[in-house]
Amino acid sequence: MCLEGGCGVCTVYVERRDPASGEKESIAVNSCLLLVFACHGLDITTIEGIGNRKDGYHPLQKQLAKFNGSQCGMCSPGMVMTMYGLMKSKHGKVSTEEVENAFGGNLCRCTGYRPILEAFRSFATSSDQLCEDIEDFVKICPGECTKCVSKCKVRDDKRPIKIMFVDRREWHKVYTLQEVLNILKQIGDRPYMLVCGNTAHGVYRRNENVQVFIDINSVVELHEVSISDTILVGANITLTKFMEFLANAAGQGPQYYYCKEMIKHILLVAHPLVRNVGSIAGNLSLKNQHREFPSDISLLLEAVGAKLTIVNEFGQQNVESIVDYISSSAQKKVIRSISLPALDPNVYVFKTFKIMPRAQNAFALMNAAFLLKFDASKTITEEARICFGNISANFTRAEETERFLVGKTVFSNDSLQAAIKSLNAELQPDWILPESSAEYRKNMSIALFYKLVLGIAPVDQVRPQFRSGATVLERPLSSSKHSFDTYKKYWPLTKYIPKVEGLSQCAGEAEYINDIPPFPNELFAAFVVATVPRSKVAEINPSEALKMEGVVGCFTAKDIPGANSFTPQVLGFPEAEEILCSGKVLYYGQPVGIVIAETFEIANKAAKLVEVTYERDGNKVVPLRLTASDGELSSKTFEKVGEEHDTAKVKDARSVVGRMELFGQSHFPLEKQTCICVPQESGLDVYPSAQWMGVTQVAVAQMLNVPHNRINIFIRRLGGAFGSKVSRQGLTACGAALAAHLTNRPVRFNLTLEANMQLIGKRYDCISDYEVHVDDHGDGSVVVTHGGIEMGQGINTKVTQVIASTLGIELHMMFCRISYGVYAAQKSKSTYLPEIFSFVGWMFKWILVKV
Repeated sequence: MCLEGGCGVCTVYVERRDPASGEKESIAVNSCLLLVFACHGLDITTIEGIGNRKDGYHPLQKQLAKFNGSQCGMCSPGMVMTMYGLMKSKHGKVSTEEVENAFGGNLCRCTGYRPILEAFRSFATSSDQLCEDIEDFVKICPGECTKCVSKCKVRDDKRPIKIMFVDRREWHKVYTLQEVLNILKQIGDRPYMLVCGNTAHGVYRRNENVQVFIDINSVVELHEVSISDTILVGANITLTKFMEFLANAAGQGPQYYYCKEMIKHILLVAHPLVRNVGSIAGNLSLKNQHREFPSDISLLLEAVGAKLTIVNEFGQQNVESIVDYISSSAQKKVIRSISLPALDPNVYVFKTFKIMPRAQNAFALMNAAFLLKFDASKTITEEARICFGNISANFTRAEETERFLVGKTVFSNDSLQAAIKSLNAELQPDWILPESSAEYRKNMSIALFYKLVLGIAPVDQVRPQFRSGATVLERPLSSSKHSFDTYKKYWPLTKYIPKVEGLSQCAGEAEYINDIPPFPNELFAAFVVATVPRSKVAEINPSEALKMEGVVGCFTAKDIPGANSFTPQVLGFPEAEEILCSGKVLYYGQPVGIVIAETFEIANKAAKLVEVTYERDGNKVVPLRLTASDGELSSKTFEKVGEEHDTAKVKDARSVVGRMELFGQSHFPLEKQTCICVPQESGLDVYPSAQWMGVTQVAVAQMLNVPHNRINIFIRRLGGAFGSKVSRQGLTACGAALAAHLTNRPVRFNLTLEANMQLIGKRYDCISDYEVHVDDHGDGSVVVTHGGIEMGQGINTKVTQVIASTLGIELHMMFCRISYGVYAAQKSKSTYLPEIFSFVGWMFKWILVKV
């Protein structure tokens, strides 16, 4: 769905052999990142392969359905396959903690994770009701009534493979380092890519000009590991294997004690599905190509003083530091191995931190790693390595502060304050949106250094009230309680029953719009979007796009035979929103054209080649957000809960007053806006992912200028919506219908994640002034006084319900005062942003932190 390894919907199970040891590996991976030709030598199982209606469902599928772990069902197959991969990799014996941590790469956008976690926790060894061991589940070979004896194992004879394509691109599968170097010498200056896990594609899109792909997953030399005076690991081992090896090294002797700290940090890198295939060298190479990338791996390795062994195309080896590698050209070079030193725990202290916006699968807002070497008394600093990520593209270590600390007692207040002053001068973060502000990142960096000192200082040198500052909050295992009343005398009313279509969803058998098989002669569509707001479209030139092989055409507003609107006013829409811009650009990202091509990839690539010329309306900077002062004074009252109190008479014992501002969250359903339109004798068959089928039918009919009964709507289920498919779905439906009408061929319109965000926008901005007063009458009643609005919500009802629940107060004891003089951003104030949609959610969690 996301095409970047971020949602987990496409998860599959893979078995492969370790090139060095020959041992079998069992992993779950994102299939959207797994290149087809990289599947050579792999044994891959999809959701259909573990259980289905014909052969019987797998216990994992049954359990998830039994616990009602699916709602729209789009994420359910990925959830099952992630758990399947975990169980297989652990031979059926998993802990509750392992179960919870395994799903860092799987998103659920509607059900909520409680029933999903509860279903899979029942397979943990610590579960009160332990399910069967997954290894006891007998797999039957398709078409045969016999137990699988693995006769259909994939074979890999380890001979180099070269595949040539008509566009002169090449794919190489190699098994030795020398074979890699030979290819590098042969290809000259042609752009190339060393292929391992392809996980970098989830961060930065791959260069479309790459001509030579070299699959190095099976190169033996890049997977060799050893432990002696140093730790030596092949550069191509995955992060998952790296953590396993570090755990082994930590048990070899105290000199590798720091490996445990590295493991804790690597567990915060991406998520398990990425770590299962992403390599150390791949992460370092990404940092080399994109210096701004806040790599945790390069940070850790630089902090401990790791060294890289680099081999060039001529076979010459060179040892480099991490900083030297990421700051120099890596062209025609291969990282062969990484060497980690032994560190005496009696004199060395190693500590790392990662500040993230969420507990899993997130870039660092700030990451840091510290290595300090003390004298025998453990008071004087002899050596320091202070590393910060996400400061700026060229910053790795605070070398000035490192030099200052040598010979100092960092635990003395004077030295500590001087070190902080040095850091304050040395750290100069840049600010490139959407990063956090430079001020925040600088202050956070200094705070992490202070946190380090608090944690390693002798207890008698830290005041008791400061000691908690050294602790790192550990996220506990999730817990939940689910209860409901049932009355047998009323059964089947109030009787628990599993969801009717739950099994088909959990088995991947439920059909969504994009699961519908391709129609004969089907085409794909993609929007051409405007990039200059406050302008007028002067000319649209698709000539470069039309030169691409596979491109069929490009349509604009002038090709629309009827009404250029996907929001029919006959159904109550306040204004007609254009399908394709007819002149004035109303917002950045507004569709101005539709490119039609033979494939999804060609359509989206060609859409970027269409040239749009604009006539600018001055050079004024356009504000994209409204503030309260931009709105109009409103005397609108909201619904009341309970009795209205005169707050002037309330003698406040406690009072909380503040303002909450929440701007445009990026939310999305797993299934993006999608539609298929098929011309028929009776008119047009439309398969939209829509919540409001009526508006789709009317909008398409009015656009094509045909009777409504000529438009046939077919829909069974959605892959999530969040309200975005009530009115916004008409945009893609009308686009697909127009293309199908003009080409007389079936057209499939499936937005990418990026296009979905650009066209549909985000959650409505919210502003709320709030007051919470606890009176002094002694009856425990609470008066809530607030002003403001959250678009799409009944604010007073939500406030009272949430606060009553949080404070443990009966709802009838909550009172809401009418608020006048509320400033609310009005739609009449144009912000040059796309029309957006409400999202069921509360801003009051933020307020309750204050309360």
